[in-house]
Formats: sequence, structure tokens, C-alpha cells
Amino acid sequence: MKMTNKITINHSIDVIWKLLADDFDKADLWMAGVPKSYAKEDGALLNEAPMIGRVCEFTSKADGPYADETITFYDKVNYCMDVEVVPRNVKVPVEKNCLNIKLIPLGKNQTKVIWDSDLSLKPKGILLYPIVRFGISKSFKQLLEELKYFVETGLPHPRKVTNQRKAFAA
Repeated sequence: MKMTNKITINHSIDVIWKLLADDFDKADLWMAGVPKSYAKEDGALLNEAPMIGRVCEFTSKADGPYADETITFYDKVNYCMDVEVVPRNVKVPVEKNCLNIKLIPLGKNQTKVIWDSDLSLKPKGILLYPIVRFGISKSFKQLLEELKYFVETGLPHPRKVTNQRKAFAA
């Protein structure tokens, strides 16, 4: 299942690339659904890539669901990277997501972020294709909204703040 999401962010391409690529392991700063993220230590480091990949934990449980994300292509000159995302310890209809992130400068302080996903679905995901497509598309749009908000304001999106409060209260 292929899908593309785009957003225009009012900031320089270098600032956005730093957050998405150089600080790849710091997704927990801006992604609402990720309370904890950190650099992967197992795997092969690509030339020029800042790290092997990252782990994004979705709960504070020791054996909770997480995404195992590996950088498979990295081109800092052209502001492009590929990431293989594999969900772990979670029952979702997705086997993996091959993600391509591309940044395009639109001016001195404006950048287009293109988020191309090629998701491999499990049999249940194929059966529920329209529902899965709608849900994942909505999630990716929200993720890009959170990125835009964080880059433009320097603050986490209100969704992230709400999630943090809920986690703290639990």
C-alpha cells in the first residue's frame, strides 16, 4: 500500500534536515505518540548516516509496543533518506513500512517535506484495506502537523503535551 503525504514548513531546509536526519533518534521531542526514542545500536551504519536507526517506544511498559527503524539510504546533499520501519510487540495489520523522506527548498525559509510510504500489509490488513489506509493516512498527516508545529514554534504540538499529561497522571 503506497501513500504520499506532504507539508510545507516555514523554516529553512537545514533546520528541518537536522531534526529529521541528524537528530533522527530524538523523535520523542516532537512525535505525539512517542514518549521515548533512542538510537539503535545493532546493525550496519551507512556511509554519512548519523546513526544506524532508532527505536520509538509507544508506551512506558518494558515489553510494550515499539517501532524498530533502520536507515537504509541516506543522502544529505539532496536531503533524502529511506527508513525501514518494523512494528514490534504490537498487533497491527502492517508488517513494515518502507519510508522515503525528501525535503525540497521552496525559498530561504520555506521547505516542502514529502513523506512517501510503501507499507507491506499482513493478511488482515489486506482484508481491511480501506480502514487501514484511512487510519494510517490520518496518522501520517498528524505526524507531519506535529513536525511543522515543533519546527515553527520550538514547542511540542498540543497533542504531544496532552499525551504527556495523560502518561504522567497514570
